[in-house]
Amino acid sequence: MFHKNSQKRLSLENAVYFVTTKTKWNYPYLANICLANLCEAKIWLAQEQLHFQLFGYVIIPDHLHILFRPLKTSTVSDSMHYIKRNTSRSANILLHTSAGEDDHPRLRGGSHSQTKKFFWQSSFHDHIIRDQKDFNRHVEYLRYNPIKHGLLLSENNKYPYMYINYELIQKLFG
Repeated sequence: MFHKNSQKRLSLENAVYFVTTKTKWNYPYLANICLANLCEAKIWLAQEQLHFQLFGYVIIPDHLHILFRPLKTSTVSDSMHYIKRNTSRSANILLHTSAGEDDHPRLRGGSHSQTKKFFWQSSFHDHIIRDQKDFNRHVEYLRYNPIKHGLLLSENNKYPYMYINYELIQKLFG
């Protein structure tokens, strides 16, 4: 049975998905280097545990874009649930917040130490890649997203929270 707010997602075998998920209230949790590293580690852990093909991702302070193909053992929903649940759980341990309080981030700690409880928005936006041109457009979107958000001055600089697997892309689509 579906929760009344759950989305009915189309799950196609061998489909490649471009997914965007945001932090709750667009709060820039992922501007924190520790939390961005944590999110990145959870993406790799999900890839290892759920065995999806990871083409790329970019972590921006208030959202995440990921381009991947779930394999037979998981769906796009399984993969995103794993990444979001594990990131928020571990982030809240790091931030010394407990998971069941209220769902509004609030200031924590003393006057020198203020942190907010980490939350993702409850859902995510997914796009099924239609063809090679659509795939290429989304890889470029990943590459330019840090520039778009003012995190890099030009594409010549390396953004630390972006990964594009050109070897896998070339092998599958080259």
